[in-house]
Amino acid sequence: MSASDKPITRADLDAFKNEILAAMREMIAQLWPLEPPGAPDKLARIDRARANPNSGVPHEAFLKEFGL
Repeated sequence: MSASDKPITRADLDAFKNEILAAMREMIAQLWPLEPPGAPDKLARIDRARANPNSGVPHEAFLKEFGL
């Protein structure tokens, strides 16, 4: 019996699943790093905006500024 004829066991499937999960975790970590990129002051402004979503520039003024 050659190695390719060997029956697949539950342990084989679990090992394969763990390898796939480890590879996926590594790819996701590269796509979405744990530390957000950007300047600290920019991130602070984003945090303030999220904390108070109803303040700021009216929608119409935003559109006008960008010629929309």
